[in-house]
Amino acid sequence: MAKYADNGRSPVRSKTPFRPNEPWHLRHVRRLQTALSIEPMVRNWCELHGIALTVKEGGWAWELAKGGKRATWRPAAATLYLFNPSSRNIHCHDFTQLQACLRQRWKLKPIKGIEG
Repeated sequence: MAKYADNGRSPVRSKTPFRPNEPWHLRHVRRLQTALSIEPMVRNWCELHGIALTVKEGGWAWELAKGGKRATWRPAAATLYLFNPSSRNIHCHDFTQLQACLRQRWKLKPIKGIEG
């Protein structure tokens, strides 16, 4: 994978892509439902990487923390906020994109035998 450029976009394609002519509020609900349906998988991945995960506001805000690093993911709005003075918000639709962003930004290593 090429080096991540701070262009405000995720380095991987979305699993919940944009649908032309879909009303924004339905798109947001679709993203939220997708995220909530895989919450146990996200929790497991976070535990494996030593990341604390707190899901708030009925799934509208997912707070992640590891050491001094913090982030908030808002799946319905497709936004990842990395709390770092040099970071911009990242357009991040789903868990696949969230994983890729955190791996690059937080320098997470793959877990042997589980992740490739």
